Amino acid sequence: MNNIELEEFVVKTINKLSDTKISKISLETSFEDLNINILDLIEIIMLLEDKLEFTPNIDIYNLKTVGELIKHIKQLIK
Repeated sequence: MNNIELEEFVVKTINKLSDTKISKISLETSFEDLNINILDLIEIIMLLEDKLEFTPNIDIYNLKTVGELIKHIKQLIK
């Protein structure tokens, strides 16, 4: 999966769980802006973990934006 496919997959996953229009989700969008709480974030990470085959670390739960999440996942799946 290349970078663009990864970004699209993460955004689509967030879109499904947050009911936010995909056009309103960018790399700079914060989880707070999307009304995503820690439980929602855990669910999103679990879905991504299953599909992308990475093991999250504790730092992943402290990320604030969609872009930070994507960057962190890229590091974990290398």
